[in-house]
Amino acid sequence: MNHFSIKICLLIFFFPLLILIAFGCKEEIVYPKGGYEYPKYVEDKDTTFYCYPLKDVKSTRDSFETANWYSFLEAFDEGNLSIRPNDKPTFRMIYEGIPTAVITLMPDQIIIKKLIKGSFGNLPDTTRLSIKEKFDFNILERFFPLNDTSYKKRKKIYFDSLSTANPELLDPNYYKYLLDKAGVLSKSKFEYTSKRVPIKKKTFVYLVNQINKSGYWQLPFDNWCQNVPMDADGFTLEANTPKKYNIVSTPSCPGDTTRYIKACQEIIKYAKMDKEIRLIWDGRATTDEPIKVKELTLEELKEEPAPKPKKKKAK
Repeated sequence: MNHFSIKICLLIFFFPLLILIAFGCKEEIVYPKGGYEYPKYVEDKDTTFYCYPLKDVKSTRDSFETANWYSFLEAFDEGNLSIRPNDKPTFRMIYEGIPTAVITLMPDQIIIKKLIKGSFGNLPDTTRLSIKEKFDFNILERFFPLNDTSYKKRKKIYFDSLSTANPELLDPNYYKYLLDKAGVLSKSKFEYTSKRVPIKKKTFVYLVNQINKSGYWQLPFDNWCQNVPMDADGFTLEANTPKKYNIVSTPSCPGDTTRYIKACQEIIKYAKMDKEIRLIWDGRATTDEPIKVKELTLEELKEEPAPKPKKKKAK
């Protein structure tokens, strides 16, 4: 057998092994069932709806509030992940607390944007509104949409007559106009910092697999927990993959140590933000530095002598 024949035999023998090694080294991500399909067609006016697959799932009021969420993300120069797949799979975490931050995970990097100035959801400045606009704003802020069928009969009759006389009250664009004019959605003087943390492909695969194993793809949009604290921080995790989109919004709850929370905390750790953002906590107030208490010198208290009984006078 000549050298050429030997090489052919070796190649035939080792070829299946080489195939197995090649496929074994290739790190694949398999996304579980769940999430939402991308829309087949989106009108231009709806491109600012940053949770488009939920457009017809949420209530009218929730849809309206979600539609206005674009103002927040637009101020961070963030695009809409819900209408079409990106060139690369992208996971975006929006943390609304201290600090307010947007952490975006991609196959080769993590981008961290942190708010340093400005805010959304401010108290409305109704002095900017006319008398009629102020009245309309107060009504819509409490009862939008006025044509909600769940209202009781007496209230429904009042809202029907009110909207008949003022049909603009049924138009979401009018309510948004009032919010803009009152400064609720203002992004003036909004500033943020941005930095990039390079990561390896295996790190991306590890983090995404943590998410996939956590039950994330089967969670509802509003992922509430029991005993939500008043004014609790919260975060939202979006997923833009080649075939589907997902979004889950979660408040920060004491004692929440689910696999999903742990997976999100891993993203924060690799973004080098774990000293500032802690999703897993026990609800107790803590401080990084011990509080120095000044020692007090207490004076010794001496017991006062009991008063002597008075002598009785002789009769």
